[in-house]
Amino acid sequence: MFKNNQDVFQILSEAISEGFIIVNEDQNIIALNSAIEKMFDYSKGELTNKPLNSLIPITYHKNHTSHFKTFIKASAKRSMGIGKTLLGAKKDGSTFPVEVGLNPFKVDDKTYIMALIVDITKRESVEENLMIKSKALQSASNGIIITDALKKDNPIIYLNAAFKKLTGYSEEEILHKNCRFLQADDRDQDSIKQLQHAFKNGESCQTEIRNYKKDGTLFWNELNITPVKNSNNIVTHFIGIQNDITERKMAEEKQNHLATIFDESLNEIYVFDAKSLKFINANYGAQKNSGYTIEELKEMTPIDIKPIYCHNQFEKSIEMLLSKKNVEKIEFETLYERKNGTIYPVNIHLQLSSLGGKPVFVAMVLDITERKKQESFKNEQNEILELIVQNHPLNIILNKIIDNLEGQSNDIFVSILALDEDLDVLKTLSAKNLPKAFNKRIDDLKIGVNIGSYGTTAFLKKEIIVTDIKNDKLWKDYKNIALNYNLNACWSTPIFSSNKIILGTIIIFSKNVNSFESLNKQNINVSNKLASIAIEKHKTDEFLKKANAQLKVYTEDLQELVEEQTKELKKSILQLKIANTNLETEVSKRKKAEKKTLLALEKEKELNELKTKFLSLVSHEFKTPLSGILTSSMLVSKYKLTDEQHKRDKHLDIITNKVYYLNNILNDFLSIEKLETGNVKYNYKDFKLSKVVNEVIYTANMLLKDGQNIIYPKNIDEIILNQDEKIVELTLSNVLHNAIKYSPEHAIITIDINQDDTKTTFKISDNGIGIPKKDQKNIFNRYFRAENVLNSEGTGIGLNIVKSHLENLNGTIQFTSEENKGSVFTITIPNTPTP
Repeated sequence: MFKNNQDVFQILSEAISEGFIIVNEDQNIIALNSAIEKMFDYSKGELTNKPLNSLIPITYHKNHTSHFKTFIKASAKRSMGIGKTLLGAKKDGSTFPVEVGLNPFKVDDKTYIMALIVDITKRESVEENLMIKSKALQSASNGIIITDALKKDNPIIYLNAAFKKLTGYSEEEILHKNCRFLQADDRDQDSIKQLQHAFKNGESCQTEIRNYKKDGTLFWNELNITPVKNSNNIVTHFIGIQNDITERKMAEEKQNHLATIFDESLNEIYVFDAKSLKFINANYGAQKNSGYTIEELKEMTPIDIKPIYCHNQFEKSIEMLLSKKNVEKIEFETLYERKNGTIYPVNIHLQLSSLGGKPVFVAMVLDITERKKQESFKNEQNEILELIVQNHPLNIILNKIIDNLEGQSNDIFVSILALDEDLDVLKTLSAKNLPKAFNKRIDDLKIGVNIGSYGTTAFLKKEIIVTDIKNDKLWKDYKNIALNYNLNACWSTPIFSSNKIILGTIIIFSKNVNSFESLNKQNINVSNKLASIAIEKHKTDEFLKKANAQLKVYTEDLQELVEEQTKELKKSILQLKIANTNLETEVSKRKKAEKKTLLALEKEKELNELKTKFLSLVSHEFKTPLSGILTSSMLVSKYKLTDEQHKRDKHLDIITNKVYYLNNILNDFLSIEKLETGNVKYNYKDFKLSKVVNEVIYTANMLLKDGQNIIYPKNIDEIILNQDEKIVELTLSNVLHNAIKYSPEHAIITIDINQDDTKTTFKISDNGIGIPKKDQKNIFNRYFRAENVLNSEGTGIGLNIVKSHLENLNGTIQFTSEENKGSVFTITIPNTPTP
């Protein structure tokens, strides 16, 4: 067919400007025009009978065959590669973009495909150029809008992505609106008037304007408006280019703010010439603190206000900055001299800068008088700690604390008083600079409300500041005591022990009304803590001395008792021998004598065991905490640097805890001695039970193990007892502390309290290790400890003391317990003392 119509085919194919090829089912080219040969850089006739892959890039050969078969099978006219960029391969292998139209047809029952191929290189280039310009417009960092000047209200008809990002509005929210919506309610701007004039007159305009984003955030715009005119010189559009200058505006504001800081800062800032060293400028703070005016300073150099520097010394100090050895600034401490001759310590930050193109120095000067005072205060605190650790007398330590506090101001006097718990009165421990007559007047006054600041502070256990003693109700009945000695204001703070027991008060008196602004609260708190440690340690030392003496007496008494029993034993043995010799026939008498002898032997054995157990107990229970105190005391003395305060605090806490433990042991021994000698005096008074329970639980909470929890008793706020408050507290503390000690982590301890007309009943339940059955009969015996707690701390005398006190008060203590399941202790006590 093709051969018979060759001339016609040739004429038609050459008449088509696009490339034209025909391929058979084997994908061989059987016909083409010269446009194809030219397009793919082949010579005439070179492509005939070549495979179609000759015109396809090699990377597409693999998939092309399957695509071709699919197309033959479908046999439908269509464009090739819809939605994709197709590439043709030239003879040299280079590729170029093409557009292909496919048309299958049959001749003599054979299928052929006619392909019309167009080289779209130039079109792609034009489209790419347009796309680049469009992308450039869209990707511009400036916000760009176009408005239609021929429409009412000049609406926005185009915006780029930067404008959306800049304002936070979507395209739908911006299009067809006048751009004034960006000013929100901020319409009173001169720049808006400039814009209105430009729009009205079709002129260009550049201005700065405040705009607001969709979320209300203010931003500054540098706005350029350019009119677009048609051939008739009519303005058809306006192009607006917006540049976000918020950062620049903020920088300007910051610069202005820094200038204001320079002028108004109370810190001293000096600027002086790098060559002549003469001051160029000085801020308000520098003029105020130095006493010189700016005019006076401009005739001076830094050497004139540095009494310890000469010209050569100062030049050496700034040599590093002038030599430019990668040193940006230097910092040093020195002394400054004011115009009035007073000298004060300063910290200087000095750096090299430039002003108007010439080198200058900028000096930031900080008055460190207060910091130096604090450093001195901390050094004195360390000295006081050393005095405490080295066992100096209490009055020397307290006098040092007073010197430290009074050093903060010229018009204050400090007094430290201790509380006598038995008499509820305060007694002066140290008040070295207060008149002795004044100290004598306030000594032995009962603590209570409105008993001056000192008595009220000790009673309420809280800090009290009285700025005018003359007109304050706390001093109503005692103001003349203070006013007679020109004491007009008072700041009193309670001194607490390590277990929150009130020890006394620190009182700061002032000559002036409203005069405590100059005092440092932290210094007062630290001084209070030091006084607490010193007083508590002193009391513990006194307890230890007394306890050692009592232990010595107690040991001697035991020895005498053993010797006396031994004599009795020997006497009994002698009597037995006589009885055996003379009354051999009297069997009954001999048996009695033997029984008496055995009892005496058993008694001697028990006494020896009691002596051994007591001495062992004392040795163990005192040796361990004393060793801890000694070790921590030695370590505290080694930590002398300011930044090692936390290490000192750690070992002071150890000392405090160990002293507290020894104090409890000594109190137990003293209680035994009083109970045995009958010297116990009970102090009966009305008190709310909730107060005692709160104090007991507060102290117990500090002993809780991880996850342990105390269930507070219900409905006790109205319960009142007329009993010895301290004995009730001792009883509950002892049983509750045992429950904590012998219960595991995450255990629950429950307190139940009930009161009827005659008695109050306490139940303390735990789910701890319990008491072995065989040990329960001895649990209230002195020095006895159950088999399952022998390896833990304890003296075995706490429950014995509790039982003795309760029996004296006609109360009882009982318990039920099961090993590994827990215990329940039940305590009853009369609501009022019974004869």
